[in-house]
Amino acid sequence: MREHALVVESQPQTRQAICQLLGRAGIATRAATSISETLRKLDRIPSLVVLDLVLPDGSGVEVLEAIHAAAIPARVAVLSAGGDGPSVDWIAKYRPDAVFGKPLDFEDFVDWLAVFDAQPDESPHTAEIKPRRAARELAGSLS
Repeated sequence: MREHALVVESQPQTRQAICQLLGRAGIATRAATSISETLRKLDRIPSLVVLDLVLPDGSGVEVLEAIHAAAIPARVAVLSAGGDGPSVDWIAKYRPDAVFGKPLDFEDFVDWLAVFDAQPDESPHTAEIKPRRAARELAGSLS
């Protein structure tokens, strides 16, 4: 089964950029902008969740708790602006696979994504090229 991601981000520009980047890397995406929408969309188990911790209807930690409680086997990348949400130490108990600061550094995200997206029959170098190019293009368009 091909990977698919659930991108949970309330800022439209950031959400679009992440979805485009994942799409260019061959990962199908669905997006959510709130906790309630995210919890509904977890019925289709994602292989990757990109989760902003600050959402309009509360803390993204509620989503981390739901993923943890349901033992959903998704990789989780948390986005945190630092001062406006829970501390990284506090969310560590939910074992996210990665924590990224905001604004999101697309190069760092792509480095992590290349490991996530690598297929067994591809070299790590080949898996990394496609997302890196997409990240540079997106980063340029966001400037």
